[in-house]
Formats: sequence, C-alpha cells, structure tokens
Amino acid sequence: MSLTRAAALDLEVKRVSLLYRQNVPGVLALLLYGYSYAYVCGDIMGSTLLAIWLSVITVSGVCRLMASWRWLRVRERISDFSQVRSWHYVIRGLLLVSGLSWGLAGWLAQYATTPEQQIFTALTVIFMATGALVCWSVSPPAMF
Repeated sequence: MSLTRAAALDLEVKRVSLLYRQNVPGVLALLLYGYSYAYVCGDIMGSTLLAIWLSVITVSGVCRLMASWRWLRVRERISDFSQVRSWHYVIRGLLLVSGLSWGLAGWLAQYATTPEQQIFTALTVIFMATGALVCWSVSPPAMF
C-alpha cells in the first residue's frame, strides 16, 4: 500500500515536528548540564576554551529555540518536501554542533586531574547522549 503524496508529506512533517517538540527540554538539559559541567570541570579546559565552549553551547541552544518557535509558525504552510528537508537539516545541524561540543568535553576528560571530574564528565556526556537518543530515534539517517 503506497502513500499518496499529501499523506507522505504529512508524515514527514510529523516526523520533523517530533524533533522540534523535543527542543525545549533538550535545550534546558543542554544549558543545565553545560553550566554545571563548567562549574565542576572548568579547569580542565582553561578559561578561554571554556568561554568559547559555553558560548557555543548557549548560542546553539538559543538557535534551537528560535528554530523551534519558527517551525511552529510555518509547519502548517509547508507544501513541498524540499521545505521539510530544509527544516530537518536545520535541526540536525544544530544538534550536530551540540553533539560535537559535548564530544570535545568528553575528549578533554582524559586531562581531568581528579576522579570526581572524570566521573562527572562521563555521567554528563552519558546523560546528554541518552537524552539525544530520543530525538534522533525519529531520524533513520542518524542511525547509520
């Protein structure tokens, strides 16, 4: 049984909506974990790298919230697959920036000076990865 073009477009819009619906809790977790990580493990990165890292985390979070707000306003007017794809690329790109930032934090954990910093870094990266798993479960390309 094949879907009609309108039904397929509607399904694709709903898939992308799932990604954007997870944005608010995702950004709250991103900022909460990011700033708590900076407080506990800030000396691992150094002040300049820490400031850049926190800026990237914060800006990507704000951009995700703005994109989510904009998506809620335009999703009803989407009439073509290319429009849905562009919104999908926006959220995937912003999530990639966030993931790479957390990957940097995880990589820098090898330079932690105390076991508490290593444990906190490991738990924080694990929490961020498992939280993102919910978002990415609706995106089959992310599984490969």
